[in-house]
Amino acid sequence: MVANNVGTLVGTTGYTTGHFGQAFSFAAFGDGVVVPPSPTLNIGAGTGVTMAAWINGLGTTFQPPLPAQQVHGAGPIIEYNFGVHLWHHNQQHSDDGLFANMAVGNGSADWRILQAPHAFPLTGWRHAATTYDKASGAFSLYVGGVMVETMNIGSITPATTTTLRIGARNVGSFVGGQFTFNGAIDEVQLYNRGLTGPEVLQLATATGTMCVPPPVGFSVLQMPGGAGESGLPFSPQPQIALVDANGNIVSNATTAVSAAISSGSGTLLGTATVNAVNGVATFTNLAIAGTGSPTITFSVVSGLPVTGGSATSPALPTVQVARKIGISTQPVGGQTGSPLATQPVVEVRDLAGLLVPGTTNPVTVSIGSGTGTLSGTTTVNAVNGVAAFGNLVVTGAGSMTLAFTAGGLTGTTSNLFTTAALPATTIAILTHPAGTESGLPFATQPVIELRDASGARATSATGSVTASIATGTGGTIAGTVTAPIVNGLATFTDLRVNGPGTFTLRFTPTPALPAVTSASITVVQEVRQLFVLSSPAVIVTGVAMSPWVLELRDAAGIKVASSTYLVRMGIGVGSGAVSGANEQNAVAGVVTFTNITVVASAPVSFAFWVVDAAAPGIAHLYTSQLTVLASNTVTPFGWAGFLQPLDSLPATNKVEGGSTVPIKFTIGGNKGLNILAAGYPASQPASCTDFASTGPATPIASAAVIAADFTYSGNHYQINWKTDKAWDGTCRILTVMLTDGIAHRANIRFK
Repeated sequence: MVANNVGTLVGTTGYTTGHFGQAFSFAAFGDGVVVPPSPTLNIGAGTGVTMAAWINGLGTTFQPPLPAQQVHGAGPIIEYNFGVHLWHHNQQHSDDGLFANMAVGNGSADWRILQAPHAFPLTGWRHAATTYDKASGAFSLYVGGVMVETMNIGSITPATTTTLRIGARNVGSFVGGQFTFNGAIDEVQLYNRGLTGPEVLQLATATGTMCVPPPVGFSVLQMPGGAGESGLPFSPQPQIALVDANGNIVSNATTAVSAAISSGSGTLLGTATVNAVNGVATFTNLAIAGTGSPTITFSVVSGLPVTGGSATSPALPTVQVARKIGISTQPVGGQTGSPLATQPVVEVRDLAGLLVPGTTNPVTVSIGSGTGTLSGTTTVNAVNGVAAFGNLVVTGAGSMTLAFTAGGLTGTTSNLFTTAALPATTIAILTHPAGTESGLPFATQPVIELRDASGARATSATGSVTASIATGTGGTIAGTVTAPIVNGLATFTDLRVNGPGTFTLRFTPTPALPAVTSASITVVQEVRQLFVLSSPAVIVTGVAMSPWVLELRDAAGIKVASSTYLVRMGIGVGSGAVSGANEQNAVAGVVTFTNITVVASAPVSFAFWVVDAAAPGIAHLYTSQLTVLASNTVTPFGWAGFLQPLDSLPATNKVEGGSTVPIKFTIGGNKGLNILAAGYPASQPASCTDFASTGPATPIASAAVIAADFTYSGNHYQINWKTDKAWDGTCRILTVMLTDGIAHRANIRFK
């Protein structure tokens, strides 16, 4: 049924699942829906025409053979015989177009054709629409609520007095006979006016159980209630309903509705334009600013008319009431102890923020945030609603705000302003250094304060403070010795002294002011690390090694000459047995192991550690892996040192973590590629102070990768070392050991 006109199903036309509920299903040539001519279907007699439907094409149109022309696409959607029609069709011979004709007769000269090639997929549910507006002459095609083609055809009267067909074409209205839509059609809608773009979009985006028609007007569900006070929101707030031709609320309408003062004085506050939700536009914060009895008129942005009742509210009497303090002139700071450069002016205001004339409330000012003290006349009576302060002084430098209060009114706080400090004239030690061990940062780091002539902190001072040793010998200052001055303070973070003794520190500011000296501090040594001074070049299983000599050092890498700790030697990595006097006490900070024998058949590394219970925590020292020879008859290779980009000891090489480092060396000719001891080259973590090892050595790659990458060319050997980006900021020892059992080392610092 269309506009109370009953249609007839033709052929095998049936029903299928639609975009909303059920849809017409056209499955064979000759199917269709036919609705006889009727004045109620003569939509061309109105102000325009709109035809819309949801379609789901399932293939090319059902059609008879044609002698000279083929129809492309799913076929006819909506059509009046010899008149207006909408097709899923493209005259440019592709299957994905949309085609519309606003005809005034049957002759080709009477046709106004619009088509959108490649705008419409052949299959799947899609919303199609065509609109024509007589007043503007605009003739448009829409896909999914979005205009894809348009043209101006002037003012015509489209022919819609004939039979209406859905999914089929009249046999006699086109050369070659009848055509049938291939697929399903749902929610066919006809209008005797050209819908606007937002209205077409509403049809294409409708949800629920049906395609809801667009609204034709609006009505006021709830007028605003007069608040009676300037700035106070209406109670209740207005509600506007978007309605269809029968006065029903259009449940999915989202059209915007606006409110404006139409008569009387005052200013409308709040959100004056809101979008409808479920067909109803609800205002939430409208209010009147000022005095008078204004009226408010509501309108729909798209131009829909009011369809019931009035769109204008009754008069809304409004008066001003003093409610709060507002600032009309913000304070501007000056120099500490002097009057503010700009004195503040405040007003007694209503809820809308308007000055309330005639009010005389006393207003009091105080410091709102920040440091400092406020003096001057801090309470001023308003005159005709205005309280002007004239002699306020802030003593103290920095950023701050002023707070303004008045009895019974809501107070306010000023913007931040800054008072400038006096220049610094002296410095003082606010926090002295404490907690002192050679090589370790002070447990309490020094803090230096810059002060002005009054003795207050000079927060505007800039520059830096540098620390140095004032008195004492045998030590050096280390860490970040220059600290920036921030807000009048120079705070050190990692200052330390390397070496034992009793010292005082001198702190010198830049720009120049008299330096200050700290209290006396005593720096002590603790053993924090072990360092190998000498080690065997060749190790033979079962044969006593040449001596191992180690030094006990503090955190700064300085020998602790007083240390006599007991140190033990053992296998670090690998398997084997160590015999001999492997526990020795240090003498003057040096420990020596002699006549130590190792029995092993594979490379091993050695570990050394302090075993005295009284010793502080000292990490094990791991050596590089050393090859253990079966006999001492092996002839050493003629090692000539590392080649660029690496330098041999004692140089420290700088490498970018994550880069690939070519390890190059020469041994006086090509001795073959079987010269690397198993597990080498290898690297191990080390202290960046003295390059003492801090962990075991590991091969730089697997044995297979090392063997595949090791080459001899250009009179030197080379293997590539892929470093780790995570090593940046650390140090490592690189060791290359050859089958003669001799280890060759390079120190690496990663950037």
